[in-house]
Amino acid sequence: MNPRPLLHLEGAAVLILSVFAYHWSDGNWGLFALLFVVPDLSMIGYLANVRAGAAIYNAIHTYVGPCQGKIEMSYSQQSRNVLF
Repeated sequence: MNPRPLLHLEGAAVLILSVFAYHWSDGNWGLFALLFVVPDLSMIGYLANVRAGAAIYNAIHTYVGPCQGKIEMSYSQQSRNVLF
């Protein structure tokens, strides 16, 4: 089985959920647009060479960073609620 359709479906689901979550949190849509293209700035790594560019691009285009940030935010909010 070709994994490409599954990866596209996963990306579409993440995009849709992200848009709904951002809308629900009453975020600034200009900031959303800016943050939407920020990971593509990692393509600048290709100016060094193809190997470095691919490594930088793949490191930035993961779900690990956003998921880790959400976990850390949740943990800090729980800690704040316990302290106060």
